[in-house]
Amino acid sequence: MQFFGELAALSTAICWSFGTILFGYAGRRVGSFAINTIRITLAALLLVAGNLLIEGQILPASCNYHQLLILAISGIIGLTIGDGCYFKSLVILGPRISSLMTASSPIFAVIIAWIFVGQQMSLLDLLGIALTLAGISWVILERSRNSFGAQAGPKALGYLLGIGGSLAQAIALTMAKVGMGDNIPPLNASFVRMVSATVAIWIIVFATGRLSNIRRAVRDGKAMTAICSAAVIGPFFGIWLSLLSVQYTKIGIASTLMATTPLFIIPLVMIIHKERPSLRAIIGTITTVAGVAILLLF
Repeated sequence: MQFFGELAALSTAICWSFGTILFGYAGRRVGSFAINTIRITLAALLLVAGNLLIEGQILPASCNYHQLLILAISGIIGLTIGDGCYFKSLVILGPRISSLMTASSPIFAVIIAWIFVGQQMSLLDLLGIALTLAGISWVILERSRNSFGAQAGPKALGYLLGIGGSLAQAIALTMAKVGMGDNIPPLNASFVRMVSATVAIWIIVFATGRLSNIRRAVRDGKAMTAICSAAVIGPFFGIWLSLLSVQYTKIGIASTLMATTPLFIIPLVMIIHKERPSLRAIIGTITTVAGVAILLLF
């Protein structure tokens, strides 16, 4: 099917936009760490069932330990660390601005390749990076407006966590494509990544004595409803679709289309929460996505 990877990437962005709204609501009730722990655990269980029903197996016989190790590390970096940073940013900044931070994720792949692999950047690359950073800065520096879901707190920390989460996601997505190779289906790969992230985050739970926080979150009916719904939309369908997209199209194209999540967030917050984004916010969002597109599609 033509453009299958591109359609999967756009579907990922839509899933993440709905998931962002739900996770943001739950995070304000029970905290970002609790929602990340619960949603990863739920998604791992869903992926067990999904793999058995759709693929007929949890892992293909042709996979090797090297691939599994790369996928496992990818899961820890992207889902445990990267999403942990993102959800904390989500609670501090609100869904619209925090999702905009994720639009910077694709440019990190180019920068990492330039520093560690020696790939040179063209003038178009520099223009794309400049536009992306300008769009993000334009929204960040907007004052006198409160985005829906934003809480009082250190906004600078929220921005740093958002950018940190984007960097982790860029690294994790590249590693996931390498780990899948040509012989591991995206749904199987999603299972490996999610299970490794689940093990890692529960080690953190017990090591830091946060089990009581998780118990309190589980007893919050409204938060759990939002988390369960978002776990199906985001970590299950969203991550599966994201791996489908990088398998069937270039990472740069897939990352660019997945970076359109903020464009879906704007109408959602307008419809669901009656927030009217300013013209500045809309221009900043479009500029950011345009910068990513120039950087990776030309």
